[in-house]
Amino acid sequence: MRVRFFLALTALLLAAPSYAGGGIFESRVIVNEGGGNSFFPVNDYGFGELVFGVQSFGPFAPGATFLLNGAEIKTFKDNGTDITGATLFYRVYNAGDTPGSFSQINLPFDTNLGGNDQQWAESSAGIDLLALCGLGTACTLDVYFEASTNAVDADNPVADGSSGSPYSDTFSESGCAGTGDPCEESTSAEGWRMLSVPGTGLTVNDLAAINLVRGIATDDTDPPNLYTVYGGDQAPGGNDGYNAPAGATTTLTPGAGFFWYFFGEAPDPLDEQVLGLVQALPVAVTGSPTSVLIADQTVQFPQRTTNDGFYLAGNPFDSDFDLGGVSVASDPSGTALAVSDAVQVWDPSANSGAGGYTPYSLSGMGNPGVVTPWQGFWIEVVEDATSTPSTTVGVDVTYEFASANASGGTFVGRQAAYHDLKLKLRGTATDGRALTNEVSLFFHEEASEGWDRFDGSSPGSFGAPFVLAGLLGDRGDEADAWQYQDARPLGDADERGVHTFDLAYAGFGVGTSYEWAWPSLDGVPEGWSLVLRDRMTGTEVNLREQGSYAFETMASEPAARFEVVVGASAVSSEEAVPAVFAVGELYPNPAATAATLAVQVAESQEASVTVYDVLGRQVLSGAVTLRAGSQERLDVDVSGLPAGTYVVRVSGASFAETRRLTVVR
Repeated sequence: MRVRFFLALTALLLAAPSYAGGGIFESRVIVNEGGGNSFFPVNDYGFGELVFGVQSFGPFAPGATFLLNGAEIKTFKDNGTDITGATLFYRVYNAGDTPGSFSQINLPFDTNLGGNDQQWAESSAGIDLLALCGLGTACTLDVYFEASTNAVDADNPVADGSSGSPYSDTFSESGCAGTGDPCEESTSAEGWRMLSVPGTGLTVNDLAAINLVRGIATDDTDPPNLYTVYGGDQAPGGNDGYNAPAGATTTLTPGAGFFWYFFGEAPDPLDEQVLGLVQALPVAVTGSPTSVLIADQTVQFPQRTTNDGFYLAGNPFDSDFDLGGVSVASDPSGTALAVSDAVQVWDPSANSGAGGYTPYSLSGMGNPGVVTPWQGFWIEVVEDATSTPSTTVGVDVTYEFASANASGGTFVGRQAAYHDLKLKLRGTATDGRALTNEVSLFFHEEASEGWDRFDGSSPGSFGAPFVLAGLLGDRGDEADAWQYQDARPLGDADERGVHTFDLAYAGFGVGTSYEWAWPSLDGVPEGWSLVLRDRMTGTEVNLREQGSYAFETMASEPAARFEVVVGASAVSSEEAVPAVFAVGELYPNPAATAATLAVQVAESQEASVTVYDVLGRQVLSGAVTLRAGSQERLDVDVSGLPAGTYVVRVSGASFAETRRLTVVR
């Protein structure tokens, strides 16, 4: 299973130790959080796994399960040297205490991996980590690995990490009895935020006036909860991903996203080294930049191994921003770059407080397309498949000021023909929280069979517990890449007349029961056939006859246990066209900034959209070209209108319809 995770807040991507006679080239810690064993690599080996040390475990409720069950290491040998044994070393200590000595878990020989490579593993040690940590306190788990050899002229044993430089992660037992307990309620909005400042001149000190910032001051030894500096793949010292700012006076860049962890209460009320104060949650993020932006903003993100991939961007303006105004320039080497239509926004309140991603769209097709001030979001940069991958400078991302809602009265015209089907994966965390994640099966007249700007990778999750749905597809030379959105061309099916999507799932801190659900089929024409198949049980589900499918995890499952088969007999922009016209309802309604109206006509024609106030006066108007068979999305910008009730009239050669709209302020 390959899942692309793109958040590496603190993990050091270190080269595996190498020795003349042998060594360790992969190491994974095995823990059980109540839903079975999970494997966490101590470095990013390129398989899309969640790295040990990237995020804290827990907090765990009293009586919860958190076991250290061992480790798995992979070794190599050469020059006549044999690996004769392997050991995991671990220790647990409370925050602020002096670390003690390490204990050991023997890792027996497990299997030959081919050539001179071997695997050593123990997965049932059953070390109760919560019993070693005080109730309500934060604790650290340190680990490192050794493999003994028969060599006398080389390092023996060989190691990955050491007692002086171990791999570390943190965890805690909350002391809260569960939902409804005062402690649980006081931290209900605790979690990570993805943000971006709405103008120039704001500093870390300004953030500290909103809510707690720690780990930044030179004499503050607490772990940072703010990461603002993106180091790319080539950061000094090999530190990949995001790093803490240099100090409290560091100025933040509008349009460059950052991560900020909001605490529900002070981690240590006696700690005087923190910046700022913890306010009652939820906290509204407000602030006054020295200067708001009134022109296009371009941000250069640092160099990566290749320029394609995820970048944490954000709204640089102090008004709502249409994501269609995001673009990326081709790099100086000539590599053609584009931004994927699929955008991901982290919602800390989703999944009962565990957090989760909400899909957005540059075009607004099928998902929201406008973000508010302070909102950060993942964009995915895609390299043209015909271009040579770039290894030169970073990526220049531009935000058009014209896409900021500086004035009202703008209508967005015709969208290309598209349809989409959203599937939701549901599961229950071991602490009882309901979790969900979704994928999009997307059809667009400009999409291709290969990877293009209408496809979108899965951003994984940096909250735990979580469930994760994925559509498996090829991304360049990467096979079975996890995608949030898999786009196919309209009308271009296989020799059987169908489109087949490989569907995968994963969970962390979740039980064994899951469910696929499709609450709405409004995004696909009625003539399409839609079937979900479980390759393990042989079950086939007609999506039009039932709304969900419950299943249990099974041993030895394939990477994609499920497939969705879309009948292509109606996969065409000409199908499911109403006899004359169809006009949907305005959404949202009431609206503060913009409302959307879906229109579909049988014959291509020019149409007008007019907005009247309650006195019958025309306050907005615009024109649009409607194409036969396409579902057009008309965006009505009402940000410049006062609060009140309005009538929206859309009319063409073959139809006329009105809808009532309420504008709120």
